[in-house]
This record gives sequence, structure tokens and C-alpha cells, in this order.
Amino acid sequence: MTHSMKNTENMKYPIFKQVPLIEQSLMQRLLKQQPEDNAILEVNNLLATTDIQNISESDIKSISQRYKVNLVNKFSLNLEEFYAVLLNYALNDKHLSKDEVNDLEHLKTIFQLDAKNISQIHLNIGKDIYQTSFEEAVADGILTKDELSFLENLEATLQLPKEIADKISLSVRETFFDKSYQKVIEDDRITPDEEREILALSKNLNIKISRTDKSTLERLKAYWAYENLELTTIATDTKLQKNEVCYFLEQDINWYEEREALKKKYAYSKINERKEIIASNLKFMEKGDVLFTNKRILFSNSEKTASITYDKIITVSAFKDGLEVDKLTGRSPIYKIGANSDIAVIILRRLMKENSL
Repeated sequence: MTHSMKNTENMKYPIFKQVPLIEQSLMQRLLKQQPEDNAILEVNNLLATTDIQNISESDIKSISQRYKVNLVNKFSLNLEEFYAVLLNYALNDKHLSKDEVNDLEHLKTIFQLDAKNISQIHLNIGKDIYQTSFEEAVADGILTKDELSFLENLEATLQLPKEIADKISLSVRETFFDKSYQKVIEDDRITPDEEREILALSKNLNIKISRTDKSTLERLKAYWAYENLELTTIATDTKLQKNEVCYFLEQDINWYEEREALKKKYAYSKINERKEIIASNLKFMEKGDVLFTNKRILFSNSEKTASITYDKIITVSAFKDGLEVDKLTGRSPIYKIGANSDIAVIILRRLMKENSL
């Protein structure tokens, strides 16, 4: 049984469209040959005009005989593509009906498709659909019971191996969490609301926050607190003025300053590429304690006490292990504070701002 080209369409699967056959060349007409590619075009036109269940193996054999070509061998990739197109279309609604399953099985039979290749097609298409569906499910940061049930059913429909589905699930959840986490920390601060949001997201998506990320959250949460909450006063043996309290204290730190001769010699390299202070390029002044109070910066040791009031400071430069106080007049001290230099800069800038009001 052969099928001539009709003007009807397969309304069940409108993805298949009729295409005109290739005309014979002069040589083919002389030799009474048909263009081989018309064989696969005729199969396409069958799919475009005929209910799949009405296409038989004899139809495929008839086309093969007419064009003197083994369709299954010559056009195996094209036949697999027909199957893949149908599968992808049928899965548009993320569900395979009984009719769709039957049609796919029928194609597999009449095209004599290789079982391993079909499994790979299901895997390739299934992975993409499952990943897209999972991304849609987690788009609001919450995986509901209904969404989890839908994904479980979809996994079965797509015939996805569990290890593949689990891998996609973890990847999508981790990617979504990481993007959300990066967005929250992009301003180097964590508000209480943002902390609650990221912890809730971690719980909802069943993502364990790494030790490194937890450490970052704690640090950025502290930054926000130092900028916005009431500062804690610190007890100190250094003599303070009346109504003066200490908010930051770092003991046994080095005080350096730049000298013109050293500037010229080292081309202003007071810090390295990691923004760490290069002590050897600076002049050592004193070793002692640095304090930030509600009124001034104090540097104190057993021999001397030096202070800078906040109204005498132009700006503060932050380094990885210290800071520089740029004064209106005189040399600018560089304090090598160490690990707490980030907190020192935040508190100092806050105190400067509050004293300028």
C-alpha cells in the first residue's frame, strides 16, 4: 500500500508537515532512477497526513522497494529524529497519554528503531524537560508537596533513571540557592531579614550551607550590626576623658608612617597586590594599643599617648590587615591591626559620621 501526497494534515501531531518531493535530474530520468532522499520525504509525508496507527510496516517496505533503498539502514538517523520530534511534542504538557505511548511504540516497531538509541533519546529529551520543570518549581524558592509530587510523576513519565533525576534535582537546587546567596551578599552586608530569608531558603530546598558560606554570613551580619545597632562599650586601662567611652580596642599593634625618601625609593608601594601593608617600605613609629572612642582615635603605650579627633580626619583607607588615617594636617598614621581591620574600619567610619552630625 502506498500513499500519494494529500492536502490533509495529521491534526493529532501538526508538527509533521508535508513537503514536496525532489524532482528527478535529467540523468535520473534517463536511467529511470528516483532520488533516494524522496524515500525519507515520503515517510515524513505519511506522518503528516496519516494517523500513526494506520501506518504499517508494509508501507515502509513499499517505500524502500520503490526507491531501491533500505530505509532502516540508510536513514536510521532520520527515523530516530521522527521519533524524537514526536516524543518532544507529546511531552509539551509534561505528560504522556496512553495514545501517545502507543503511537511512540508503533513508530519504534515500524521503523525498527534500536532500543538503546531510543533509551538515549528519552534520556536526552527527558533530562531537559525535567530540569526545566524543576527550575520552574523552585523559582519562588519553595518546593511544595504538590510540586514534589508532580516532579516525582514526571520522573516516572520520562523514564529517567533515579540517579539522573537526583543529580538534576541537586544541581538545580544548588544553583538557585547559590544565585540567591550571591545576591544577598553582593553589598557585603547581611540584614536580619536577609539572614532569615537565606536560612529559610536553605531549609526549603534542603541545601546544607557550607562552612565557608556560614562564616561569610556571620561576618557580613556583624558588619551590618556594627553599622546599625548600638555599639558595645569596651573596658580599657587607658585613661579616657570625661564622658568618653571606648568602642574598639586592638592591643599590641604597629604604627607606621610614610616618609618622602621611602615613597620615592619604593614608588609609593605601601601595600602589595593583596592590599596588605608592606612594613619594610614604611617607617616604624611605635608599638601599642589603638582605641576608637566616641570622641577620637587614641594610640597608647607605656611611654606615650597620641590622639586624633574625628574632625581632623579627611578619610580612612582600608587595607586587608590595617588602615590609614588621612589627616587634614601632619603625617597620616598607618595602623597594622591584623584580622580585625575590617571591623576597625567599619566602626571608625561610623564614629566619624556620627561626630560630623
